[in-house]
Amino acid sequence: MNATAKSLLLISVLAGCGARTGLRGEDLEIDANFLDGGTDGGPIEPPDARVDAGLDASLDASVDAGLDASDASDGARPECAVNADCTFRATFCTPYACMEGTCIVQPTPACDDSNICTSDRCDSVASACVHTARTTDADGDGFKGPLPGKNAGDPGACGDDCNDGDARVNPRATELCNGVDDNCAGGIDEGAIYQTVGSDQRLSPASATIAAVSHLASYRDGFALGYSASVGSTRFSPFMGRLTTSFVRTGTDLDLTALAPADGDGARVAWAGDRFGITWSDRRAGNYEVYFALADALGRKLAPGDLRITSTQGFSIMPSIVWTGVDFLVVWQDERRSGYDVQAVRVAPDGSAVGAVVTLVSGLDSRNVSVVALPAGGFVFAWLEGTSIGPVITARVNIMRLNEQLVPLTGPVSPFPTTVSGGPALTIVDGQIAAAAHATSGVSTIVVLDAATLRTTATLALTNGIVSYGRDVALLGVGRRLAVAWADDRNDARTFEIYLQTFDAALRPAGAASRVTNAAGDSVFPVLAAFGTTDAVLAWNDGRNGLSQVYGRALQCRTP
Repeated sequence: MNATAKSLLLISVLAGCGARTGLRGEDLEIDANFLDGGTDGGPIEPPDARVDAGLDASLDASVDAGLDASDASDGARPECAVNADCTFRATFCTPYACMEGTCIVQPTPACDDSNICTSDRCDSVASACVHTARTTDADGDGFKGPLPGKNAGDPGACGDDCNDGDARVNPRATELCNGVDDNCAGGIDEGAIYQTVGSDQRLSPASATIAAVSHLASYRDGFALGYSASVGSTRFSPFMGRLTTSFVRTGTDLDLTALAPADGDGARVAWAGDRFGITWSDRRAGNYEVYFALADALGRKLAPGDLRITSTQGFSIMPSIVWTGVDFLVVWQDERRSGYDVQAVRVAPDGSAVGAVVTLVSGLDSRNVSVVALPAGGFVFAWLEGTSIGPVITARVNIMRLNEQLVPLTGPVSPFPTTVSGGPALTIVDGQIAAAAHATSGVSTIVVLDAATLRTTATLALTNGIVSYGRDVALLGVGRRLAVAWADDRNDARTFEIYLQTFDAALRPAGAASRVTNAAGDSVFPVLAAFGTTDAVLAWNDGRNGLSQVYGRALQCRTP
């Protein structure tokens, strides 16, 4: 190839590669001169070899650089740019987030609905938040019970059904007179009162010339009436009669001194679930002594027969009795030179004495003993301590708490503001002790005491002695209700009538006092007994026929 042909070929090649080599026009002229030979006449290197070598080197370097860059780019490419790039791994309960180019697992959603009454969790199967109520409606009445440890209706209780096991109890229920908080309002039998139903019924037998009530006690078939009466003889003897809640006499009344005819008084009765314990005093041995006997539900005496409890020179009279759940406790007043002591003894269900007689109060003129058994164990007894001039007693009421072994724990305390002449009566209301007594002035007073400390928590003057002269107060506690009956001359100063009123444990009245009797003559010395939580019976000494007889009236508890 001649110099001209070589020059054309080089120009063609360089023109095609100008972008890579950056050669200019003047460079072409120089290269042409080189093609014709150097100025120094020396050998000239073939131009195609030099160009090809340069092109190959440039191309190889460029391709290698590009491949290297591509390889580097593949190794550092980020996994994600935004959170949405991580959805290929995420579930509802296992979320991922893009953090610096990498998908990182995040905490499970809290699913908190800001409701303390639900348990919140993330359900991976349902791919959703699930909120489950922490309380249930177990009785199906439409209201849920509270959380454990909470009171129904309290903030955070998550339920307002105070008894989720009874569909009859809920916030929409009607409050009934049943000793239950039916409407979950925080009270029991709110506003409930005892009302008389039916008419007066004579409870002493028609054969009794004269009769006086001593005691009432409910049992499985009705109620037992303890009374003293003159029946077919000149003696005045203690009896126990049994009547249904409709005042139908059951069987023959038990004459407690039939086998040993003698004057007696003060028949008092306690029901032990399958038998009666009965105590009274009579003078079969010439002196008034305290006796005890068992009787079955049909009113028949059981072995071992009459148990003579006392044997003293003075009169042992006015016994009281309670069933403790284990045995019977009998308490009475026992005459001594200095007056009356208060004594007690435990009697087993088989009619045998348990231990020796215990003197509870000694060296004082103590009388009119009342006793109640405490639900938590032990006893509270009350008595009058003072002097008497003829039939008039001026005394103070003393109250003492004993343990099961008859050891004094608290007291004696004297909670009444003045001296009294009659009483005391005792009962338990809402776990506290209620006591009542009356003074010769005609003022009748009720006090409520804390059962553990005998500290006074409430006091009420039931009568004022002027417009209303009151006496012979009877008390009956049923749950949180306190039924009170007493003799009062407020409507006719010439005679006493029986009145009835209901209070709560704070001595707040539920309704006004109602007059029970309207017959001629005095109606005095009321006694009360309950049948469950809704019914009761009231009995009293009634002079409508000139001579005292025992009359009674049925009571029912009713809510407003």
